[in-house]
Amino acid sequence: MKAVNLQKMSIQDLHIGFNQQSSAFGPFSYGRQAGKPTLDFVVSKNDANKQKVRSVESMIDGWTWKDKVSSGFSRLRFSGSDIDTGEQDEAMTTLARLLDARFVDLEIGQNQIERIPPRELSNSIDFYSLFVPTDRRFDEDAFEWFANQSQKYDNVEFLFKF
Repeated sequence: MKAVNLQKMSIQDLHIGFNQQSSAFGPFSYGRQAGKPTLDFVVSKNDANKQKVRSVESMIDGWTWKDKVSSGFSRLRFSGSDIDTGEQDEAMTTLARLLDARFVDLEIGQNQIERIPPRELSNSIDFYSLFVPTDRRFDEDAFEWFANQSQKYDNVEFLFKF
């Protein structure tokens, strides 16, 4: 019983950086998921944008987006600069679980392919969008992991900006 209480305490204290002005609900605009209804949740590393995960869940529920995400009508997509640093992993997986999101996507921006996602995060992600830098500045082991994911599960798209 104590373990359950400790887990609830950690969720209560867990914060996520959330760029509220850039986050939106609507059809996704590019890639394989283009046109699908999506809650684009823009993760921010700025301390001023940090909010409690429970507060963000309540906010999303108040906007009536939680029902859309949990029913599978729309996808939950995490994006943002420096999303692959690992600082937000636990908060993203917890928020996806609290929202009972049926489909969860992760966008990794150009020059952010720095690591293999940890197991807990990769288990909660259904689809990855990778912006591949044309100057080949990325972690080769991480890139190979994403390539293998794509080959095995067809759940990765590689996007190139020129």
